[in-house]
Amino acid sequence: MKAAAVCWVLAAAKRSCAPFTPRLLPADGDLGGKLAGQDLQPYDGGDIRPSGNYQSTAMWKPDGTAVALSTQSFTTLGGAPYLEIAHFPARKPTKPVPVVSSDPGDWAPTHEDYHGALGANTDITLDGLASGTVTLHYAQSFFGIVANTATYSNYSDDGKSFVNGTDTVSRSGPSSSGFPTTVTSNLTLSGAHTGSLDRNITYTTPGTITGNSKVTYDGVTHEGVDTQADRCNKVRSQMAGPVKVDATAKRRASGEIEVEVTAAYKGAGLDEQSEDRRPVRGATVSAGGVSATTDDEGVAVFEPQDGDVTFDVSAGDTFQPTTETLDSGRTDEKACKKAKKKLKKAKQHLQKLKKKDAGKKQIKKAQKKVKKAKKAKKKAC
Repeated sequence: MKAAAVCWVLAAAKRSCAPFTPRLLPADGDLGGKLAGQDLQPYDGGDIRPSGNYQSTAMWKPDGTAVALSTQSFTTLGGAPYLEIAHFPARKPTKPVPVVSSDPGDWAPTHEDYHGALGANTDITLDGLASGTVTLHYAQSFFGIVANTATYSNYSDDGKSFVNGTDTVSRSGPSSSGFPTTVTSNLTLSGAHTGSLDRNITYTTPGTITGNSKVTYDGVTHEGVDTQADRCNKVRSQMAGPVKVDATAKRRASGEIEVEVTAAYKGAGLDEQSEDRRPVRGATVSAGGVSATTDDEGVAVFEPQDGDVTFDVSAGDTFQPTTETLDSGRTDEKACKKAKKKLKKAKQHLQKLKKKDAGKKQIKKAQKKVKKAKKAKKKAC
């Protein structure tokens, strides 16, 4: 992960207690929901947990090797008087970005003309991915008065199930001053799946929830409103702890031993049911008094060793260590031969393109394939 950003990512069910879990993701995002990101501080019990990252560039250490995290209390749901620092020892220090002027250009709206989400007063209509619409009516002020409504009309993302009805959030003043927030929902689901959501819930500071709620989905009904304590206890039981790293060892045709280290986070994908598995770089792999560090591909290479070899793998505080044993008979000559054949084919294709004076784009693409094939051969052999 050469470029990274801290993002707030967490399933909706957990936001009712503690709003965010800080995770590490590439600077260009989660690839359409495919990536879950790496937990910067896996939960290990107790009342205090990180709640997010500090805003602006001040959250990052200038060389990009650490980030500051704010903290929150499960008991009060308010900020805790602690500052956590997440260190990234596997990241190479980067050159700090030069300071630039913060004066906005002519393209920026004036302070009087700008209305962000917290102070918007407008109507916006969004199309479903498959059909229908949802119209968002924003009627709120910076001082905490809110009367927002979402109206669904045959809204569907899959073209099979359709949502109709309204969802409303209202408050007559700032929650920080004790004004309660009321959420009212009258929604129906029809089509491939059927159901309904009828609720009238009031939230008051600090975390008291009253009212009634009835949810039905494909014939299964849940009624009642959980207390804040019940929700928080449920959240604690669902908080992700350190993820166990997975290691795979194999002998190359040259006799060298390759150990590949990966880790997987659940909860990826738009449905939060997929797995985000990626290489773990900077992991320490040890065997027989010799240690090596995994590269960007999560691979560590050892000199040839006879007999069974047991490797111990560790990767910092956010991962659980593991061991992997390579028996004396495990080799991967087949993979080496396949990689050599692929490289030969890529080189031949490149030569043909050069002989017939192919376009620059074609040649460049072929050169990339040769480079990739060389890397694969080196890894396999």
